[in-house]
Amino acid sequence: ILAAALLLGSILHYARGMLAALAAAGMLAGYAAGSQWVFVSRGVPLSLVYPMLAIALTYVAVSLQHYLVEERERRKMRNALELYLSPSMARLVSEQPERLKLGGEKRELSVLFSDIRDFTAISEGLEPEALVELLNVYLGEMTDVIFQHAGMLDKYIGDAVMAVWGAPLPQADHPARACAAALAMQSRLTRLNEEWQGRGWPVLRVGVGLNTGPMIFGNMGSAHHLSLTVMGDNVNLGSRLEGLTKLYGVDILASEATVRAAGGGFVVRELDRVRVKGKAQPVRIFEVLGPASEQERWAARVERFHAGLAAYRQRRWDDAADCFASLTGNGVDDGPAALYLQRCEALRAAPPPPEWDGVTVMETK
Repeated sequence: ILAAALLLGSILHYARGMLAALAAAGMLAGYAAGSQWVFVSRGVPLSLVYPMLAIALTYVAVSLQHYLVEERERRKMRNALELYLSPSMARLVSEQPERLKLGGEKRELSVLFSDIRDFTAISEGLEPEALVELLNVYLGEMTDVIFQHAGMLDKYIGDAVMAVWGAPLPQADHPARACAAALAMQSRLTRLNEEWQGRGWPVLRVGVGLNTGPMIFGNMGSAHHLSLTVMGDNVNLGSRLEGLTKLYGVDILASEATVRAAGGGFVVRELDRVRVKGKAQPVRIFEVLGPASEQERWAARVERFHAGLAAYRQRRWDDAADCFASLTGNGVDDGPAALYLQRCEALRAAPPPPEWDGVTVMETK
């Protein structure tokens, strides 16, 4: 009995599921056949009940232990993943941990960076307790929006938020999810600002940058601390685009890769071709204005701006300035149009060289 229990316990230490059940069934059948052979050949009756009961109980006990240990590990993994993922996605990943590849792998993903404008000035005007409360409420609300659109929270960087779509589980529509989340974040912030006015809190403005492309996703860090994150040139571009929202005076900037991959579900307008610091090739950047259902609302503005942009790139400064001027004033705040109006005036005064290609070169991050 002791030998059977120890042998089966050793086997079940490595075997799981059907293999474990077959091992236990094989031992039961082997003992039954062996005791019958001993009785027939030697005339010695061996007990069947206790040895076979010991084998069965060993199988049940070890299987129960495996289940409890694995369930505890799943709960630990789920609790950890819920810091980055929505509860439903965290549960799915914890139930299928093989889908979460450890280490790093190259995948096509969409990344989002958001940052509060003039946060340093805001923090100086609030008491520390109020600042912490404001920041916690803001970050919590933005994280809820990310989770509602099935995104993964990568990290908080002070008042900034970094999120990823397409990981850890593949999502065919990750660019569209990222764009929808960016619009939802701005909409949620509008409602929050209305609520905060009654509490005497400052009005927040947030810039969002979006980019899509190959990135390295996985557990990065050291033996003592790991972080589930994304890295790569396309991640850096997403961060650069968030910084450019201040220059152009817009809420959401997306790269051409994101806009193209997101399909026709959103109203966008091309703003510029820029060569950001660290990249040799220029990138077309777009403002995400709203969902496709708002096409009629934005159609005239987008058409007028694109006409001005075409004239600007053809060096027709007067025509371009007329287009951009029609989008500013009279209570209309169009940051990109105002910026291009200044550029037209500067280029009229000092025309660019013949090799000028209309690309804006960013010397800072």
